[in-house]
Amino acid sequence: MSVYLMAVEWNLALLWVIFQVAAGLGAVIFVHELGHFLVAKACGVQCDKFYIGFDIGGCKIWSQQWGETEYGIGILPLGGYVKMLGQDDNPSKIAEESEKSKIRDTNTDGNGTSDDSFTLNPRSYLAKSVPQRMAIISAGVIMNLIFAVVFATIAYSMGVEYLPAIVSDVEPGSPAWRSDVRPGDDIVQIGDNTNPRFRDLRSSIAFGDLENGVPLQIKREDHDEPLSLTLRPEHGQGLVPTIGVRSPSTLTIGRLWPGSPAAQAEPALQEGDQIVSIDGEVLQRGHDLSRILVQRVSEPWEITVRRKAAGEGDTPGEDGATEEEITAIVAPAPLKQLGLVMEMTSIAAIKSGSPAEESGIAIGDRLVQINGRPIGDPMTLAARIQKLANAGGEITLTIARLKAIARPEAIARPEESSDQTAELTMKLTLNPPRSPELTSSPDGLVSLPGLGIAFRVMNRVASVVPDSPAAQADIHAGDHVEACSFLMGDAKPSEETAKPSKEAELLTSGKAYTFDNEMRSWPRFMNGLQTIIPGMKVKVTVRSGDTERDVELVPVASEEWAFPGRGLVMKALLRTRQAESLDEAFGLGLDETKGSVLMVYRFLQKIGHQISVKALGGPIAIAQTAGYSAFQGFASLLIFLTMLSANLAVINFLPIPLLDGGHMIFLTWEGVFRKPMSERIVIAFHMLGFAFIIGLMLFVIGLDVGRLLGLT
Repeated sequence: MSVYLMAVEWNLALLWVIFQVAAGLGAVIFVHELGHFLVAKACGVQCDKFYIGFDIGGCKIWSQQWGETEYGIGILPLGGYVKMLGQDDNPSKIAEESEKSKIRDTNTDGNGTSDDSFTLNPRSYLAKSVPQRMAIISAGVIMNLIFAVVFATIAYSMGVEYLPAIVSDVEPGSPAWRSDVRPGDDIVQIGDNTNPRFRDLRSSIAFGDLENGVPLQIKREDHDEPLSLTLRPEHGQGLVPTIGVRSPSTLTIGRLWPGSPAAQAEPALQEGDQIVSIDGEVLQRGHDLSRILVQRVSEPWEITVRRKAAGEGDTPGEDGATEEEITAIVAPAPLKQLGLVMEMTSIAAIKSGSPAEESGIAIGDRLVQINGRPIGDPMTLAARIQKLANAGGEITLTIARLKAIARPEAIARPEESSDQTAELTMKLTLNPPRSPELTSSPDGLVSLPGLGIAFRVMNRVASVVPDSPAAQADIHAGDHVEACSFLMGDAKPSEETAKPSKEAELLTSGKAYTFDNEMRSWPRFMNGLQTIIPGMKVKVTVRSGDTERDVELVPVASEEWAFPGRGLVMKALLRTRQAESLDEAFGLGLDETKGSVLMVYRFLQKIGHQISVKALGGPIAIAQTAGYSAFQGFASLLIFLTMLSANLAVINFLPIPLLDGGHMIFLTWEGVFRKPMSERIVIAFHMLGFAFIIGLMLFVIGLDVGRLLGLT
């Protein structure tokens, strides 16, 4: 019965979110068209229709005639329109509308003879002066900007949650990693922007100067004064440039991954538990957990959590509920393996101030031995070095240095290079690691946290572990793994894996990790492998010479190595910015709107070269983002609508025929030259604008569908 009630509650919550999204998106369109409508009416223009959505072929959800205007909701929810006498954006109907706006003017001369001629209907859009028509056209954009401020003002009066610009972890090999940005660093200034949010950081980096970099001020726990860094954003394989920092998290458990050690803890851990200590060490911040994950990777944890317990008449998590502390044992997570040892490249990145940099190790050097032993599996190399790093020990490295160290092909594919000159041996003292430094990038690197180097692991098999799943599938050294995907096998999906999350989507959808020039990250696949549900299999596409085949492998748990993650998915660190007065709320709303408008302009300036066109989103992406915002709360939805309203204002005012900006260009021409532009030229421009807008809509909808299907 409880499961049924939970399902009903979930469906009701979903319906409420859908209603909020539909109402919010409809409101943004409504206020835009309302601006056109009200000013047109004020100027005496006859308005035949006021529609939200388009009534293609006369198909509509609802309509009602009030006075001279038909109000309605069209079947196609991609915008709206106000139909004015003498004005039509359809290129094929411009001439027809021009004729409709004319009326017969009968004059009688002094001889008593009549002269029939035609004049513009005074209530026609075309009969109005240029300033009046400019006011009508610009009213939609102005209304969007006004309501953007209104939405944001209401949101800040309620309180808006945001992610602070605090670093939880860094992507191995990224600009932030190379500059030794650390978990826990608080980015307090970006250029001239003080007290930025994490989304401000993302946008500043995405639109930042790729050549000269973006200046940051960082507050670090063990430093009295802020640190100044200038980081150059890089594309990598993403749609926008990044510096490789991840958003902050708390010590509160958000989810427990099914089948993981955390999910099997005794006594059981629960969503909402707050971690107090691990093995007696009190944790203060989210990044403290990251350090524990890497420094105690192979040891069982004695974890103490604080849980809100229901007293008599109390509900857990509500005000008035009592708290209790519970101590549980969480086992290590054995590393899941397939028996494939893949080829590693030479060193691709070095961390500033690390033991590797201080010892003179250079990009292009290749690891040969550690403490006199072969490198072995690059995916367990960090764990092997970790044992020494935890004790603050020394290691002896043997590296091979190349002559053509600057040649990209020598770095990326050292097996093809024959210009090695010498093997160098050096001793280094390792630093204690601060986090696991696991990659999430399609072209991610493997890092050795205590050493400060990072390298790629390619999709070419270096060796196969005897009697492993790969050996039993007859995979050999020299074979190439072209793709991997997860199969449910004997696994039974649970309620947790059905929840919307990136991990669940990837694991249960059968989507493949492909290993080509645009996605070479074997490490990223291996990290995903660690989160599979018990009973799942892996389908591997193997190429041997010209032959390609698919094999199914059942992962095995290593008896020697553990994976840092134990199935704990922590909640995001959210803070609230709430105005204390209406004046302050209005000021914050105005700043939010200005920021949204500037962001759209910066996006349009960078699209196609710095920002990939694949970053564009269509109606499906807008609805998804709105739905996510609604799940976060009404204030979050209002902030999204502020951004969407600002987007609509800017996009609509671009100088593209059919859009408001295109109409303003034609009106400016008419105002300067005292006559309308030739109807033939206007129709031609409208045809071009129509083709462009239809093509753009099809493109972004295609991107939306591709994202849904995992194709883009």
